[in-house]
Amino acid sequence: MTKKKKKKQYRSWIIFPGYIPGYEKNVIKRPSTIAWVEADDHYIYIYFKNGNKMTQAVCLKFMEERLNMELFFRVNNSFIINMKFVNSYYKKGRDLMIMLKNLPGETNGIEITVSKLLIEDFEEMKKRFPAIMRGSKQKM
Repeated sequence: MTKKKKKKQYRSWIIFPGYIPGYEKNVIKRPSTIAWVEADDHYIYIYFKNGNKMTQAVCLKFMEERLNMELFFRVNNSFIINMKFVNSYYKKGRDLMIMLKNLPGETNGIEITVSKLLIEDFEEMKKRFPAIMRGSKQKM
């Protein structure tokens, strides 16, 4: 008899260290509203689809453990992205680049390099998101 592998359950809320009940700045009620998470030293910056930004004093691994990694993808040591927020991807020399959609009020989308060790994982992941378009940029 083989054991069925349990699917990891993800919570619909993310509560950060230092949470004080009633103080909503340390809670994300709907993680699916996150566009991407960026790490910088001992802080992370969480960008939301509506253009808002949140700063927290935690590491990227903290977010990776709490986000649904069937929707989110860690592209390198500094970024976790929401795959539904990817606009396009293209090759730039030997690198694979991802262009994210613009946040409200912005004109230039953010461009992120995928870690060479994670390119195959990204190729697998994007198969589940057919709306992601291969970009038209050529090698530079």
